Amino acid sequence: MKLRPALYSFIVEDLKQLVRLCGGPGPDGVRKEQLVEYIAGRLTNPVALAEIWRRLDPLSQKAVATAY
Repeated sequence: MKLRPALYSFIVEDLKQLVRLCGGPGPDGVRKEQLVEYIAGRLTNPVALAEIWRRLDPLSQKAVATAY
């Protein structure tokens, strides 16, 4: 499954939690489309993704690496 369709399967409250985990300034609004685009943008931007990765603890990094 592609990233954006997968994100659209989440409810808004779950997307808001993912936005907090992504860090950064956050989207301009709280509509589902805005939340999805913000998260997708953060996860597909190499600099932003590296920042997210560095904030993970070693165990979380191992879990993501194993899942990948």
